[in-house]
Amino acid sequence: MKMQEAGITYKKIEEILVASIRTGIKSPDDIVNAIHRLESKIPKEKINGVAFSRTIWISSLPQDQGIEMEIGFPVTSEFSEGEIKSRLVPAREVLSITHTGTIEQKNKTSKILWDYVRETGFISDEFYFEIYHDSNNPSGERIEIQFVIHNWQELFHRHTERVLGTEIAETIIPEPLELEATLDSRLDWAKKAIVKVNCHANDDATYDILSSSAHVFPSEPIDKMRITYETARKTMPPLVAIDQVLTMMSHDRAWGDTPIRDGNILITTKNPANKEAYEKATTKAEKRRAACFCPIIRNHLDDDNIPNEYCLCSAGWFRRQWEGALAQPVKVDVLKSVLQGDDVCQFVIHIPENLI
Repeated sequence: MKMQEAGITYKKIEEILVASIRTGIKSPDDIVNAIHRLESKIPKEKINGVAFSRTIWISSLPQDQGIEMEIGFPVTSEFSEGEIKSRLVPAREVLSITHTGTIEQKNKTSKILWDYVRETGFISDEFYFEIYHDSNNPSGERIEIQFVIHNWQELFHRHTERVLGTEIAETIIPEPLELEATLDSRLDWAKKAIVKVNCHANDDATYDILSSSAHVFPSEPIDKMRITYETARKTMPPLVAIDQVLTMMSHDRAWGDTPIRDGNILITTKNPANKEAYEKATTKAEKRRAACFCPIIRNHLDDDNIPNEYCLCSAGWFRRQWEGALAQPVKVDVLKSVLQGDDVCQFVIHIPENLI
């Protein structure tokens, strides 16, 4: 189905200043109450648009407190008071669909968008937005649902230019895909791009390009890693300070399985993308498919033409975490991968030599 037929549109959203709160949401009424609470505290002359929410999937919030969301309004200037904080929401590319009707029917509208992005292989970042165009009735009527696009092709091109230079990048990067490209087209583009990069780059350069194109891991949990490490380093040697970070991670559900330190390396194993399907799987192929997070390759894991370097993109997920925590470059290797026939994806994070 084409986007227009499905009622889906592509948008570029500019960076915007907001005043918002982060809170647990158990029901639509909680969103309504949070919006009204914000309206009562933010001066009317500062509000510069309608209310929004951002669902935060990688969250430290206890599960019994609901789904963590940021709820706020665009504002003309900074406003902070109590739980309300101002921040700049970065520019984003989205696929958007607008729900009209009752809140109970919103899931049907959402499903149209999620089915489309799954079938076409769009990659997302770790949150999505809802825009409440009728702020007087945020529990229904016009709710815009925004899928935030992780533009992998554009990032791959940008980092190839950075690492190998513009001249080489323009020579080897395939033509840009159309917005409504098929999943198979996205896979073919990725295979060709990685093969060509491998012809011009050494292992370190290939790692840099692929891992830099990874999903954007939220900054807030990384800030917790960095603060924990820097605090521990005031009284502890580096490896012990890293152990303090691991202890913090083990008590925070945002991280899933905690990495294990083995001397000078950390070994981390990704939880399955679809845990229920993984546990019910009766064949290795089913397990591998349920484990894989990548919407482009999870149904093509037996394609022998997919370069193994593709999974360096997943290594970038952990590179971002530990470079943020340690404030220096970190190398991450793929130890196991469902693309290579394993049941899980497992990575080795090398602790920088100056910390050993």
